[in-house]
Amino acid sequence: MKMTITRKFVAISQFGFFSMAAMLASAAVAQQQAPSPEQAPMVLSTLDADGDVKISESEATSGLKQNFVSIDRNGDGGIDLEELTTMLEALASRRGGGPAGVAAAVASTPASDTNGGAAAEPDAPRTELGARLVEHHGDEAFIRLEDVKLRESVAYSNAAALGALKTPAGAFQAYLSTLAAVEEEAGVKTLLVNSVLQRGRARPNCDWDIVVVKHYPSWRAWEIVESSGLREAAHAHRDAAVSNDHVVVAVPRILNATRQSRPDDPTDTMVYIMNHLELREQAQYADGSYPGSTGIEAYRRYQGGGSLADTSRDLIIIAEVPAALNAADANWTSINIVRYPSLREVVELLQPSDDPDSWSNLSKHKEAAITRHCGPMTVPTLPESSVGAVWNK
Repeated sequence: MKMTITRKFVAISQFGFFSMAAMLASAAVAQQQAPSPEQAPMVLSTLDADGDVKISESEATSGLKQNFVSIDRNGDGGIDLEELTTMLEALASRRGGGPAGVAAAVASTPASDTNGGAAAEPDAPRTELGARLVEHHGDEAFIRLEDVKLRESVAYSNAAALGALKTPAGAFQAYLSTLAAVEEEAGVKTLLVNSVLQRGRARPNCDWDIVVVKHYPSWRAWEIVESSGLREAAHAHRDAAVSNDHVVVAVPRILNATRQSRPDDPTDTMVYIMNHLELREQAQYADGSYPGSTGIEAYRRYQGGGSLADTSRDLIIIAEVPAALNAADANWTSINIVRYPSLREVVELLQPSDDPDSWSNLSKHKEAAITRHCGPMTVPTLPESSVGAVWNK
């Protein structure tokens, strides 16, 4: 069986993750104005993809590209630092100066400080999710899993804005990067950022490109990020990149994102299956077997039997989804994320077989157990993060 990996989401490490330059470009998009002349070196480092200390026409954003010839005063085919600074000085004089980029994003938030625009810890929730968390979950930690479908091409509201990215993957990376500093300040951990394999798209309403999993220590962390001065800048990129999404908020019972296992074969790769589960109260076997069995019992038969039990795998996250925290269009009861050290082993596991203990035959227990299932098969684009040692609650 041949499996292809979606290439929409390129390796984030190549983007210069967490860079201040990305934040400056992001803030410029959100405010629809150019960075200040003092920020020219950071803008140059953001757009200079090939490292020649110039912005070529192919590297230029649409706003620069429209005026490329006039900005490139020496006609050498690249905008250098001096030419970029001269252009930004001209723009600053036209708008009467004033702060730009991150400085403006931070300064525009009354409750912010200079630590990445992080707001003071809130006393009461201001968002709808924050209010639900306070009412139904108190101050406890939670997991936020986000399934993302990327656009075919970017769609910025201001297409000529300096700082606009050229691809949906790049724009989504900029969204993650822009929020990184304030999330770190708030204690938020990005556990997984994974790309979805093509094969995982057979089920309806399970057609995603990226899955992001974050751990929040409490509702206050969520509110801090949402009230940050950088949120608007980040979401300018997110809105340009994302055509559809689905969010699951869950209560973690096991967190084991503390290490990675890698296959010995460099041509192979590890794979993560992101199971979203809506379990039945009572199992429904097509042949009427296992009368009186619950959905949970049926699912455990599927998890613990035959070749699946013999396959090397690690449970990374198990989390319950309280009904009060479900999205309006979902009735998930739990999520579990399983890491397999080898994609090749997973492909072999999924092959049809007459063996009564094969995955294809044991899957009858899963079908009896679930009302709805979405289980994107994914590969990592970032190393796993950790919130600490394995724990159960």
